[in-house]
Formats: sequence, structure tokens, C-alpha cells
Amino acid sequence: MSSKYKFDDREGVYFVTSTVVDWIDVFTRDIYRDILLDSFRFCQKNQNLQLHAWVLMPNHFHLICSFINNANPGMVIKISKVLRQ
Repeated sequence: MSSKYKFDDREGVYFVTSTVVDWIDVFTRDIYRDILLDSFRFCQKNQNLQLHAWVLMPNHFHLICSFINNANPGMVIKISKVLRQ
């Protein structure tokens, strides 16, 4: 992740874009698309990721996302860590 952009506000709503190295069209293959979508589902279920909107292109994706506040305030999950998974 770039050191220029940080996810500091746990209650913020973010627009995120991620691209594939060399803009290779990997998401045109079902297996790679499914891996990414499974990752989104995992993060929604286990990391409190809330997807408001998303679009998957052949070589990149865009998300508008936020994070649901934890019921356990002592539990801190770094937003950048969730998005790396």
C-alpha cells in the first residue's frame, strides 16, 4: 500500500481501487474472479467489511466500503490489513 494514502478513520467511507500488475486481464477467468469475490465475502463475514458498491473490471476493481464498528471496543483491526488480505 502506498505510504501516501492511509486509512485512519475507522468510521470513514472509502473509495478503493486496486489494479493488477502490468494490467493483465486476470479477472476474465472465473477462477481468479471467484478467488477475489470469496476474499470479499470472507472480509465481510470475519473482518467487518461493509461493501456499499463495487465493480470488477478485467484488470482492476473499485470499492466503496466502510467498516462496521465492533461490538468489542478492545478489538482493533487495522483497515489496511483487512484490505491486504
